[in-house]
Amino acid sequence: MIRVDSGVYYIRNVITGRVYVGSTISCFRYRWNSHRKELENGVHRNRYLQNSWNKHGPKAFTFEIAEECEPDDCLEREQDHLDSLRYAEVDLYNICPTAGHPFRGRKHTAERNRQMSETIRQHFADPVNRAKLLGRQVTEETRQRLSEASREWWAQSDRAPRYKMTEEIKAKLSKSKAALYADPVEGKRIRELASKSLKGRRLTEEQKKHLSELAKKRVMSEETKQKIRDSCRRAYAIRNS
Repeated sequence: MIRVDSGVYYIRNVITGRVYVGSTISCFRYRWNSHRKELENGVHRNRYLQNSWNKHGPKAFTFEIAEECEPDDCLEREQDHLDSLRYAEVDLYNICPTAGHPFRGRKHTAERNRQMSETIRQHFADPVNRAKLLGRQVTEETRQRLSEASREWWAQSDRAPRYKMTEEIKAKLSKSKAALYADPVEGKRIRELASKSLKGRRLTEEQKKHLSELAKKRVMSEETKQKIRDSCRRAYAIRNS
């Protein structure tokens, strides 16, 4: 029998007995590592689990595979586990009672948004935490696995429509990005980070071919072409000044 690396898992606090229920469609080990990374950096989306991790430490938690199942059945089986544990009156870390929708119906106040933003800003203001992020090296094998997992996730029929952006949202994101790059300090910082992340990176022949095909299919308006020309002129002017 071929082992299925997808299904339902528990993150259990062995001191309090409290449990977090989740599921993965790609890889149990990758999902646990993802949780651990967020918890160790103090930025986990579940504040109850994060607070408990901060209080009891990593040795108080275990990762358990509760059930293996096909990727298409993960959410349904996760929901069954949530319902069964709640019926048994097991204390859970899960905030939302519905599997796959941790933030459904949940709205943060402006003050809460400000606090979360400030917490993340302070975390990455620490040179040690920033070095961990910038100094991380990812192997080609890991890149391939992440890419395949991402494609599998988005291939599910119920995924893409939920995350489709409206033209209004696209315009807001574009405006926000333009404002960041226009800022003398923030724009310079972003460009330096992008340069460091791409330094030494080599594209495979398959990646080059794929990018070339995308470029050939792309049709640019005269306005976009003019923007690119203006951007190049400014770049050359800065370089030669």
